[in-house]
Amino acid sequence: WERGGYSRSRRNWTIRELAEFLAGHDREMLAQIDRSLARSGARYGIARVSQVDYAHLDEPFLATTSPE
Repeated sequence: WERGGYSRSRRNWTIRELAEFLAGHDREMLAQIDRSLARSGARYGIARVSQVDYAHLDEPFLATTSPE
């Protein structure tokens, strides 16, 4: 994690810094995608598990069955 590297265009990075930067960038991109899905209504009519919004991704999904 502490091993360093050099980027000609940006700055020196450690492996840890680069991993944290990339993870943060991924989180922001996923949040933007989530906002777009919410605005467009693209989640309507799809499986309930696929309707989970970004704010709740870290929560376990518990499938519920309706009584027959």
